[in-house]
Amino acid sequence: MRLCGRVVACCISVLLVIICEVLLFHRHAGQEYMEKKDGTVYTHREQKMSGTASSENRAPLISRREKETEEHQQQRGHLRFDPKTCTVLPSAGVSTNGVKTPFKIYIYDLPKKFNQEILKIYEVWHARCYSFEFCGFGARLFNLESGVHVHDSHQFSLEVLVHHLLQLSPYRTLDPEQADLFYIPAYIGLQCLYASFDNVSATNKLINELFVYLQSQPYFASGKPHFSSLAKIEREMQSIGCCPYLLHPQSANITFLSIERETRYQSALNQRVITVPYPSYIHLDGSVTSRYQYLHSSSRNVFILLAAGTRRSNPYRSLILDQFREKTHLSYPEYTATNQRRSEFPMVMYITKECDHSAKYSTVRWMLQSVFCLQPPGDSPTRKSFYDALLTGCVPVLFPYSGQGPVWAFQDRLNFTKFTVTIPYKYMMYSKNNSVYQYLAELPVQHVESLQREVQRVAHWFQYSIPWGGADNAGGGDPVGEDSPRGGNIDEGGGSPWIHRKP
Repeated sequence: MRLCGRVVACCISVLLVIICEVLLFHRHAGQEYMEKKDGTVYTHREQKMSGTASSENRAPLISRREKETEEHQQQRGHLRFDPKTCTVLPSAGVSTNGVKTPFKIYIYDLPKKFNQEILKIYEVWHARCYSFEFCGFGARLFNLESGVHVHDSHQFSLEVLVHHLLQLSPYRTLDPEQADLFYIPAYIGLQCLYASFDNVSATNKLINELFVYLQSQPYFASGKPHFSSLAKIEREMQSIGCCPYLLHPQSANITFLSIERETRYQSALNQRVITVPYPSYIHLDGSVTSRYQYLHSSSRNVFILLAAGTRRSNPYRSLILDQFREKTHLSYPEYTATNQRRSEFPMVMYITKECDHSAKYSTVRWMLQSVFCLQPPGDSPTRKSFYDALLTGCVPVLFPYSGQGPVWAFQDRLNFTKFTVTIPYKYMMYSKNNSVYQYLAELPVQHVESLQREVQRVAHWFQYSIPWGGADNAGGGDPVGEDSPRGGNIDEGGGSPWIHRKP
């Protein structure tokens, strides 16, 4: 994908794509920064993302200068960051405020009750289930290879993650007068997550206080482009009895980033919600120079994997769960050790449950050994597991409801048919004789190999890169190649991927 007239380094590419999507919602803002006071001329270029299905599927737009400086790249390369406090180290002597970029983002310095105090509640009462340390990336678990890190990233950490990624971005400005976009770092989704039905009045109070604060800010009151993030799916952020954030009249003046946009029920905001990736376990950093060798070298001897809980959220999911005879809580090494006479596993369900610490170490390993990873709908159409699968080279298998529109990040920008498999609703629901295994086993080997290659090509667009680099700056976790009971180096050795057979 080409943005800003050049190939963007993967360490900031996903953040740029998201900002591009925000700019699409604010065309007037885009025209506004085409003519800056310094006389710099910007041009708009609409380019097609490689792999799109038609000319209507376009890559996100962004303005650029004709002669863009490389200064911000050089400064980011020398950035030293303390992930424990989420701040740039004073000794670095680096400021991104004066770096020339096509646009600038101003981040509000909100009162702590809207973000930091909410995090404190999780640290005190919910630390066992929610890890928001390392600026939202979660505790570092192990490495897959140099520059490829596995963190305990929670699926609802988006608000924290985006906040700190923008703080470190060269596109940030400390001068609101220079800003083209304004970011609101409010953790209302996390507030709703822990308060739930028990303390709706406190949530309502916090939401009202946030908008009172924003209305007192001249840039919000004057209609400048503002955006923010939602930790939870859109539907759960517009609930009168739990979290009425998106029902507040002033929320219509904000573009929201969300892990899932509402498609089946009435959206409170219509077109004001942008779907972005769930935070996955796997994150790259700027030191990545190889083409993710861990995706190529793992021997995939599990044909179909379902990593999920056993809760039967809907009849569609129940039907899929019933097709698995092999179900286990064991990690991949433990499971294969108890099945030493077998070299291949047609269908395995790895059972996970919330707050299960073993799952965060074992899910990635299971996916690295699998050809297809099923993504059935649960309480909502989307899952974090979809993004984990892509980052482990496991081809996602989708089960959309009949008539369901795009629900995954960048689904209207990338040609999903090139790196996912969709099993039609009617195929599964209207015939008891049809099976997931039968459908996937009948795919030509050449097509499966093509899917795997495309997964490897696009996977990096679906993760949030670590801005502070490798282990020397981040600390903690297991070094590459170290033999650790928690995981260490995941690579189990070479070998060809599963060559599936007709049932």
